[in-house]
Amino acid sequence: MPVFLVKANTKTLAEQPAWLVDLHKIYTEGFAASPTSFPAPFETAPSFIDKALMQPNCWFAGALFNDHLLGAALVTEKANVWQFSFLNVRKVTQRRGVATRLLTLLAA
Repeated sequence: MPVFLVKANTKTLAEQPAWLVDLHKIYTEGFAASPTSFPAPFETAPSFIDKALMQPNCWFAGALFNDHLLGAALVTEKANVWQFSFLNVRKVTQRRGVATRLLTLLAA
C-alpha cells in the first residue's frame, strides 16, 4: 500500500487534528491487542500519546494514505541516532505492507 511518511509532533497535530484522532485509533487498537507491550504508567492510548509528545526529541512517524494515518511509530532522536518503538498499524489495514513501507521510508 503506498503511504507517505509524515512527522506528527505537537505542531503538525495542531495543524492536522484528524491525525491525532487517527493516532488515538492506532494506539487504542494496539493497547487492546497487546496491553503488556506498552510501558506500565500508561493506561490509555491518549495518555501514551500525550506523554510521548511532551518528551524532548520525540515525535510520531506516521504512514499517511488518503489524508489518514494508517500506522505510526514513536521516534526518539538521540545524538546521531533515531530509536523507533511502539510501531502499530490499524487492524483494517494490516497485512498490506504499511509497517514495512513506513520502516523503509524512515531508513531512507
